[in-house]
Amino acid sequence: MRNVEYISPSSLAVFETDLDEFYLKYLAETRPPRIPQTAPMAVGSSFDAYVKNYLHQGLFGKSTEYALDTLIEKQVESQNRDQARIDGEIAFNAYRLSGALADLMLLLTKSPTDPQFEFEIRGPLENFGDKVDEVTILGKPDLKFQTHLRRDVVLDWKVNGFYSKASPMKGYVRIRDGWINKPASRSSNTIHKDAQPMDFGGINVNIADYLENFNSGWATQLSMYGWLCDAVSPVYAIDQLACKGRNEIRIAEHRTKISHNFHIDLIARLRCMWLRIHSDHFFLDMSKKDSQARCALLDKQYQTFEGTSERDKWMQNISRGA
Repeated sequence: MRNVEYISPSSLAVFETDLDEFYLKYLAETRPPRIPQTAPMAVGSSFDAYVKNYLHQGLFGKSTEYALDTLIEKQVESQNRDQARIDGEIAFNAYRLSGALADLMLLLTKSPTDPQFEFEIRGPLENFGDKVDEVTILGKPDLKFQTHLRRDVVLDWKVNGFYSKASPMKGYVRIRDGWINKPASRSSNTIHKDAQPMDFGGINVNIADYLENFNSGWATQLSMYGWLCDAVSPVYAIDQLACKGRNEIRIAEHRTKISHNFHIDLIARLRCMWLRIHSDHFFLDMSKKDSQARCALLDKQYQTFEGTSERDKWMQNISRGA
């Protein structure tokens, strides 16, 4: 088994949903190739490039690191790049037309510390002030900044349903239409019925419920980002582009908190995972001997991958978990 040096939100998600796939991706001696980036993932990455290029340039001036071409080449795989560049711009224009981009820029210009974009950070898991040195976590927050009252904000962008259809997640503090050339939707510029916004250090936050009760995956991701950023009682922010295809995009603004109990549970999940992936008994639903035999079988699964035909490689990949 390979040594895993850290846990990321994505690796935790795989661990908790598909142990075979986790072993193949992170622990197997001969790991399979990465599953190619999908078109929906690519448009999200392309939008991400457009918005970070715009905001970083507006705040700090032109930068080679945050140039649009640089970000797209880094974040979008080559097979998707041409179409994702077009579609990412469509999503970005919807975000801009809605007014959400301008309001975010206004917040960033008032931040007493420099906003941070797309930065990788690694460190020990913290148990509310006490470092859990044996567990290392890693994250790549989209954006971290402070309100003018020095309230830490950790923000992530989500693009859902661009090639299909997606509804806004419940609990948003505001939803906006991403168009100006047709009638407004009935919910335009409204608050979700389950939300109760209140000013929290210079930013409106839904105090009616916690993020994990709307989307536990998002809560897991942003909790880990907040810990890594040393954010103090942060606001967790998500700007969700909820699309009905490319022609109807709404922006749901989530500004929320995550409960202490969820954080306690997440720490336990991470510690449990760390112990499993650094032990010689990975599959706990089997005996130790059977677990080791299963690991050996998975190790062999991709040893003959090199040299096989493209069709065989494709068949091997689609037979894997998500």
